[in-house]
Amino acid sequence: MRWGTFGLNLKELRRALGRGATKLGAFFRRNYITKAFYFLIIAAAAFALLRIFIAEITPVDGPSMESTLFSGEQILVDRISYHIRKPMRGEIVICRYPGDKRAYVKRIVALEGESVEVRSGVIHINGERLDESAYWSGDISEGMEQRLVPEGHIFVVGDNRNRSVDSRDPRVGPIPMERVIGKAMAVAWPLYRFHFL
Repeated sequence: MRWGTFGLNLKELRRALGRGATKLGAFFRRNYITKAFYFLIIAAAAFALLRIFIAEITPVDGPSMESTLFSGEQILVDRISYHIRKPMRGEIVICRYPGDKRAYVKRIVALEGESVEVRSGVIHINGERLDESAYWSGDISEGMEQRLVPEGHIFVVGDNRNRSVDSRDPRVGPIPMERVIGKAMAVAWPLYRFHFL
């Protein structure tokens, strides 16, 4: 049977449509793979930029921040805030000690220009007792003579005061702001312990 002036019979039409469908399918398969490849590249780049400039996940290692944070927890770290504003006392930060590549999780207790000392088992800032009742209730076993926090530095300690190596140790001292990775925002893992800090 002929189809009008085009001169195609039914078998030829089916063959032509079949060849077209095969080519069309191959085109879509190639496009799908290409699109998936581009998507993966963009997702990886976005993740890298997010981790470098905006936020990252950091593990808690050891008992120095108990009972606020526990070893094995993963915390979400805000990397932007301290480029916009200065740090505040009481915030939990992730930092690197001078000469050390490891990341440490600690709490800010003193800011630049402040004096800090430990006497009678208590931290004093500018001669005044620091209220730490929200996260520490014991006595600090070792004293520390008064020290001045230099400009562009913070003084950090672990919440578990007697099991923390921190700014009280002369090998660590006040932390330069360029060694601060960011501010701890939340416990992200395990999920059942999720909470904002």
